[in-house]
Amino acid sequence: HLESRREIKEHLHRIDLFLCPCGSLIPRPLPVPTVVTIVDIQEVFFPDFFTFHNLVARFWHYVGSTKMADHVITISNFSKDTLIKHHHLPAEKITVAHLCADERFYKADQVAKCPDAVLPGQYVFYPANRWVHKNHDVLLQAMVWLRDRKNITVHAVFTGYDQENGYSIKEKAEEYGLSGQVVQLGYVSVEELTYLYTHAKCMVFPSFFEGFGIPVVEAMASGCPVLASKSTSLPEVGGDGIVCFDPFSPEDLAISMLEFFEKPDLRNKLIAKGFKRAGDFSA
Repeated sequence: HLESRREIKEHLHRIDLFLCPCGSLIPRPLPVPTVVTIVDIQEVFFPDFFTFHNLVARFWHYVGSTKMADHVITISNFSKDTLIKHHHLPAEKITVAHLCADERFYKADQVAKCPDAVLPGQYVFYPANRWVHKNHDVLLQAMVWLRDRKNITVHAVFTGYDQENGYSIKEKAEEYGLSGQVVQLGYVSVEELTYLYTHAKCMVFPSFFEGFGIPVVEAMASGCPVLASKSTSLPEVGGDGIVCFDPFSPEDLAISMLEFFEKPDLRNKLIAKGFKRAGDFSA
């Protein structure tokens, strides 16, 4: 940080605006107009999902940055409202700039490439790294509920990586007796991701917390219907193009999936609404 301060000081006379897009205004303060991007403040809502070191760093840098910056950019109205409430910022200091999906998702039928893996004939899809807040467990428990209560076998395909102190899909699937119903692919390309969206029965996004939730837009743009958590930014992003459920209730998710499987018209209507909604986030 000392070296960066010295370098910036040497060029201060040439800087009209200093932008930090990665969550912290560093160095700070600066004698020129400054803008910082903060995507979310999840640590305020779920402190247990963070290490003590990460909590201290987030509170120190995020609050200090939003206070000292001349302006703040965030990615949803939900995130803006949380910054107003918890960082005590005036609304006029914050601009919402929604994310946009890669244009290839809007051309899914042209670019889709099948992953080099054996996929179930029918499956629900969840693309997310194994952070605890992504709430993979509620999907697995919903699959158990459908198996035990309705004698329905649902297969699920997951992409993303394991995380330190994260959620182990493999271990939990074994514990729940779901190993034969779960496929883990790890990292996939955009083209492979579009294939997974277009061939999925639906995309399930049960996350407890999102500043935006770009997979929701990717899925809608690809023509994949979305069942998403009714928490944080997801209802804002999905609008009427998604079906929302309680992320704390495996039964609620299971019933939503069941209705989806049994009513093709509902699925088709949601695909059409989702594609229209995804157009609001195109580049």
